Amino acid sequence: MQVEQRKESEELLHNICCLPQAVAAGTSSRRSLTPFRLSWEGTDQVAEDEFSYILNPDGSIRWFFPTDTPFPTHLGLYNSAHWKARLYKWGTRQAFRLGQQKRLFSGQFWLKNKAQLPLFRLLSTVDHDSYAVFTGTAGENRKSVVALSKDRQITHFLKIAHQAKSASLLRQEAYTLGVLNQTSWEHWVLPQARQSADLPAIILTNIRPRVQQDQSVWSRSHSLALHEMYHRFAQPSRWNRLHCAEEVQAHLAHILQTEPKDPSLDKHQIDRLRALLKKLHRSLVPDAALHHALAHADFTPWNMYRSHQGLHVYDWELAREDLPLFYDFFHFHYQGGVLLKKYPTDRIHREIQRALQRPDMKQLIQHYGADIQFYHRLYLLYVISYYLRIYLDEPKVHMQVHWLLATWETAMENVLL
Repeated sequence: MQVEQRKESEELLHNICCLPQAVAAGTSSRRSLTPFRLSWEGTDQVAEDEFSYILNPDGSIRWFFPTDTPFPTHLGLYNSAHWKARLYKWGTRQAFRLGQQKRLFSGQFWLKNKAQLPLFRLLSTVDHDSYAVFTGTAGENRKSVVALSKDRQITHFLKIAHQAKSASLLRQEAYTLGVLNQTSWEHWVLPQARQSADLPAIILTNIRPRVQQDQSVWSRSHSLALHEMYHRFAQPSRWNRLHCAEEVQAHLAHILQTEPKDPSLDKHQIDRLRALLKKLHRSLVPDAALHHALAHADFTPWNMYRSHQGLHVYDWELAREDLPLFYDFFHFHYQGGVLLKKYPTDRIHREIQRALQRPDMKQLIQHYGADIQFYHRLYLLYVISYYLRIYLDEPKVHMQVHWLLATWETAMENVLL
């Protein structure tokens, strides 16, 4: 690891181990809050604990965990049907089984005074014998996720906020799960959430089933889960009475006034997206009647499992009760189609139409007298305005953002025909 990367990694590790206390205190003087001593070269001092790490392609730390961990706990943070992910998981398990796991590690570091750090004090409240830390994805919603295992079984996940925005999302997730878990569900399996009393962190139970079914293709399980959720939460309203409609106005104003900070974003494409968003917004009748309900809002194949019990769904940070019906349906197809399957827009639309022809979906649409094309437009308007606002402000966007922008442009052109 180069010197500059070490400096960035030290800041990241400090944030993960100490920042929860800083966020809770609302201060920016993080380094004065708790002792943090890290070295990249081990010594013989007993007070040091050795950790191994695995790097991202850009050289930043992706995972870290105690070097002597006997179990690949970090695999608990994988949920992908992609063949590369399956191959990595298989190879990693074999390496641990043969005692060759160190060949997979990118390097080691050592921490002193570990027991005094907020992260490890919080971990001590959960019975475990191994853990691994995913450092998180850069951005305003950044959070780290710790997988904890006991007797070679992943039992809990700990989410740690890095910033005030992500801390707010974790509070929202804990609240939503608290509400949902007050009743029983026939087609949903939900994690139990426990919020830290003094730190912006939550502890969640692992809901991964032992026997899984394919969750990446829309099925009867998905339809029944939506039907059950809508039965509990669906309410009639008007588009212009929803808070999300007000947010769209604010998002559009920001998008129209903001130039992309990342030079890799095509300004001509951004201009086309702006024009399409304005046209899509004008095409909607402000007081159009609709139904809204609680939506997960990140209802994607990688945030769920499927079994004979129904859908096991986690990551409820973005959940809200004022999104139009079928938001989760469309999000599942667009996000999964672009980011997981790399489908072109016309293939995504064919998958949407195929799912809409299912008897269970036809029944759901008929029950609410829904104009599905109207709800399709509402979804595109909200999701594109929400995320484009974020992407314009980011100094460097991920390659996947370019895939999404291309898909959204074509999708809006199609629904406006």
